[in-house]
Amino acid sequence: MVFYKDLIISLSLALYGVFFPKLMYGKIHSNRNLKYSIQFRDMLFLISDGLAAGRSLENAIEYGLMELQLQYPNKEIMIIKEFEIILKKTKMNQTIQSAFQEFEEKFENREISDFVSIYVLSSQKGGNLVNSIKKTIDLITQKISTLEDISVIIAEKVLEVRLLSIVPLVIVLLLNQVAYGYVSVLYESLQGRITMTVSLLLYLVGVFMANKITRFGI
Repeated sequence: MVFYKDLIISLSLALYGVFFPKLMYGKIHSNRNLKYSIQFRDMLFLISDGLAAGRSLENAIEYGLMELQLQYPNKEIMIIKEFEIILKKTKMNQTIQSAFQEFEEKFENREISDFVSIYVLSSQKGGNLVNSIKKTIDLITQKISTLEDISVIIAEKVLEVRLLSIVPLVIVLLLNQVAYGYVSVLYESLQGRITMTVSLLLYLVGVFMANKITRFGI
């Protein structure tokens, strides 16, 4: 109703709001991926400690699960659930390598894929699993630290974008309230409606581009 004082037109344009969840999916997916990476890094830290203490990989995972549950009490942690599934599969005589590969297929996460690839290669080539895990942890930690720094910067810019996207709407609403006589031609004539349509399109393009710029992949 800001750009058109016509209920039917406004409701018709509002139907495009059904595309909003799709536009937000990328941001939600990135945030969820970062959360999984942090949980996975924490789990790898604990598994590495278990392996360094002389435990087998299965026992190191059990140790990691117990410790991680202490770090995240009363919380639904996806990584804990997934590693519990891995342990159940190994107890049903499935190899831990295939259990890890099935775990990898559930997530579109680079860190998980890298770890599984490194583990499979280490198992096949007889490499040092503890060193391989530590290298993976270092890589994940560096990436997460970088992403967290970027997230702080991006969060500030996102706030600025949201504030700036509200300003045009506020200005139009104020003009409608205090000086409608000056802007009435924009709502009551064909040329005015064309002008408002172009303005609306430019506004939407500006908001879309601003959101696109402030979004980064993980």
